[in-house]
Amino acid sequence: MGRNLLFGIITVNNIDISIGTTHLESIEYNDDYRLCQLSAIQDQFKSYPESILMGDFNFARKSEDQNIPEGYYDIWYRLFPNEDGHTMQASEKYPSLRFDRIILKESENWKPTHIELIGKDPLPSYQSKQPTPFEIITASDHYGLYLELSFIGKKN
Repeated sequence: MGRNLLFGIITVNNIDISIGTTHLESIEYNDDYRLCQLSAIQDQFKSYPESILMGDFNFARKSEDQNIPEGYYDIWYRLFPNEDGHTMQASEKYPSLRFDRIILKESENWKPTHIELIGKDPLPSYQSKQPTPFEIITASDHYGLYLELSFIGKKN
């Protein structure tokens, strides 16, 4: 479906960190294709010792968590190991799921200190009316993720 990676580099405390966002292929039976997409993304990131990848991973099965590239970890599970953190509301077609993720390459310079779901509140135009069943009343059919990182490395 023409999925892409938006990729950039920022420098903080004289340390480059690659940041990418993507939307991996959807539909449960595309798990092999998502694995190929993650492999291609990992190739793009491999020359950067510091990196973050975020977006809609579309992992339809819990077993796909093992497809997170080696050396990376899912920040939600690191900070909230006993919470599912579903980012998509249940609908007529799907149960409540956790498609959206932020993964961080293991680092001696960065530590995630806070992550939360955002965009769960109804848009102002829906706050005073009763939505129809499964009507999307938030900014998206997915919730967003807000992350705070702390620099713990040595400043150059």
